[in-house]
Amino acid sequence: MKIPAGVEGTTISVKKDTVVAKAGDTISAELAGILGKLNMEPMEIGVNLLAVQEGDIIYGKDVLFVPRQAYMDKLATAYAQAVALAMEVGYLTPETVTLLLGKAHRQAVALADAAAYPTKETVGSLLAKGEAQATALKKAGNL
Repeated sequence: MKIPAGVEGTTISVKKDTVVAKAGDTISAELAGILGKLNMEPMEIGVNLLAVQEGDIIYGKDVLFVPRQAYMDKLATAYAQAVALAMEVGYLTPETVTLLLGKAHRQAVALADAAAYPTKETVGSLLAKGEAQATALKKAGNL
């Protein structure tokens, strides 16, 4: 496995840091066996910041640590706001094209209905309005 190891007394020691697998690699049974015999297990290494100084200001751990979910929530909010802005200005994107077409259709139907322009979508409401007006006139004694 090309791990520079040697026997020192009654133990086996690794002579030099060696990368035997990268993130996402599949570990073979043989490599897992060797690593187990060397008491090596996978681990994540990171930095645990306690404080950061910028000029005269010191930021503590409570300010520096942001939970992963907070990043995800901010990303989701940013996405929603970007789509809303694109909708407001009529900016076409793959995410907004269907929404903008739907909005345009609803506005066109509302305009045709307000102008009493008969279309497939407005004829029902126009007839209903006409019937309501005729009933109101009839009740008022004008018909």
